[in-house]
Amino acid sequence: MQGFVNTIRTQARTGAPVLLVLLGFSIPVSVVSDNILLGLILLCWILGGSYAEKWRLMWRNPVARAGLILFLLLVLGSFHGPGRVADALNMLFKLKVFLLIGLFVGLIPDEPRLKTRMLNAFLWAMGLTLVLTFLIAFGLLHPEILHLHGQPGEPEPFKDHITQNFLMSFAVFVWLLRAVQSKGMPRLGWVALALPAIYSIVFLVPGRTGYLTLALLALYAAFLFAHAKSWGLWGGLILIVMAGFAAFHYSHRFEHGIMLARSQVLKWERNPVANQYDSIGLRLDFYENSLQIWKEHPLSGVGTGSFMAAYQGKVAGTGQVATDNPHNDYLLIAVQLGAVGLVALFYLYLCSWRASQELGDRERNLARGLVILYMSGGMVDAVLLSHTESLCFAWFSALFFSSLPGVWKKT
Repeated sequence: MQGFVNTIRTQARTGAPVLLVLLGFSIPVSVVSDNILLGLILLCWILGGSYAEKWRLMWRNPVARAGLILFLLLVLGSFHGPGRVADALNMLFKLKVFLLIGLFVGLIPDEPRLKTRMLNAFLWAMGLTLVLTFLIAFGLLHPEILHLHGQPGEPEPFKDHITQNFLMSFAVFVWLLRAVQSKGMPRLGWVALALPAIYSIVFLVPGRTGYLTLALLALYAAFLFAHAKSWGLWGGLILIVMAGFAAFHYSHRFEHGIMLARSQVLKWERNPVANQYDSIGLRLDFYENSLQIWKEHPLSGVGTGSFMAAYQGKVAGTGQVATDNPHNDYLLIAVQLGAVGLVALFYLYLCSWRASQELGDRERNLARGLVILYMSGGMVDAVLLSHTESLCFAWFSALFFSSLPGVWKKT
């Protein structure tokens, strides 16, 4: 009997990393396969045993520990507030990202080849997304043939435009970093992937969130280029910057998105209620009302899962649109958990940034790019509330930070 148990545990421990590799490909492609793989990964976590060791891994890892603290605060926050129990449970499920970081950390051994496979799986999925985006955009592929989404004017084969551009901006960052670290033809190959991806974000797929994250990651990449004295790439970087300026003049989609945002902000400032149905106007309403709710409950918030009830009470009788999502990670946490939760969220990002100092150059730069991606994306959208973006954060955090010195110990 003991031999059978040991066999099951061994199979679970060896199978979990394989499933995590598959999850890296699945995240940009399919929610259904995500959920299937998550179920199998959880099963492997349970059957693998060694729970004390897994707890040690979770608690000794500063990033996983910060995520666990935030999740525990969410659990505690579910015991107060006007929201229903079902709302609290639903919010805990959506924000499971903070718990998944630690669960994934305990399943990833410190093996460089495994980590390379995991990252490559994500990049292959983004490469497939990029190819299909171009095929759909130029009318070379009818999406319904392969049961894909999108159309020539909105080529989004797997995800909505916000999610696709969000993930694609990080893929661009990874490809540019690989170009820095390569020489000769491989370097040209990585640049040849990055440039079409930039084009897809700016010219083909609408989404201002992608513009923001791409711009900030490009700035960070420029800093790394200069720091590494990769002068041979400066020509390519200059072209990228020039492309950004040119996009405003030659990409109707890009120019329209920027100018429309400016126009909607100005209209909202003049008359907020009259322009509440503009996308930017709605967001500004959400931000303003959420801030007011937070000011009324500054320390502990209104409780986990109580955002919608609190917001509906705030806008009742005003003619403004009610929402269950403020489209901002910081306000989502601050309204529900108050200043305590907001500090915990910033602590998670701070731990990630500081912990990256202990990694090698390649993983350190990628990990910091991840922090920039989510801190900036969280300012204009609740990315940690979205299935794909939140799962991607947990997966990448475990990928980068499971190899922190002194954390991993084989069982």
